[in-house]
Amino acid sequence: MKKTNGTQYDHISTQYLHGVNESPDRWGLKDPSFDEHLGNVAGKVVFDLACGNGYYTRKLARAGARKVHGIDISKQMIEEAKKQDADLPNISYNVGDVAKFDFNKLKEQADVITAIFLLNYADSKDTLAELIENPARKLKSGGKFVAMLPHPELPIFDYPLQKTQEINGKPEEELKPGDVLRTHMTYGTDKTQTSFNFHWWPKEDYEHALRKAGFTNIIWHPVKPTKEAIAKVGKMVEPEINNPHMIILKATKI
Repeated sequence: MKKTNGTQYDHISTQYLHGVNESPDRWGLKDPSFDEHLGNVAGKVVFDLACGNGYYTRKLARAGARKVHGIDISKQMIEEAKKQDADLPNISYNVGDVAKFDFNKLKEQADVITAIFLLNYADSKDTLAELIENPARKLKSGGKFVAMLPHPELPIFDYPLQKTQEINGKPEEELKPGDVLRTHMTYGTDKTQTSFNFHWWPKEDYEHALRKAGFTNIIWHPVKPTKEAIAKVGKMVEPEINNPHMIILKATKI
């Protein structure tokens, strides 16, 4: 995978940290769905792929995971992560491209692999396969793969917190696998804005890559707002009730 994805986050890491954790997009959508579908990680070894600034890495560690290995292509993001986890000895961080990273460096096999907004950065079907197959070689039989990604069936939208568009102006029905989309995000009390690019893949391409890597029990769970989020911020998250723009993808290693 090209290192442009790491560069994108190198540029936005500071501003991203300032506001994203306060956003209803985080506490009213992503976190509750992540917690619900991840399950109990107490005593388990977790590989947190595309860990970014370590937000979910720390959540996993504090949820009782025996060890959490965070891996991200962005050196800047890993540096930010290390600044925030001094009280968590069960975390280690590595800079690397998940598709090429040598997971044999991590002595333990994983019980769980998490991939929060990783797979949508694959720039080809081969890279998509590598992003799954490479870490899966160190996942135990029966281990879980839990990913979060943009909803493949709602690739283009315009919501209060986030807008995604096709950079060449194609209508939704003309998108082809691998086409580049651009997301514009607004978050935090100061309404910080940023944008970055990713690739659109249909569900069948994700499922094919998972099966090729030895996974079964593939299940999709749309990410929907909590009642608390609807009560607190109303119109900011209401579009997500019937048209969620994020989705959880779960699978089990054979």
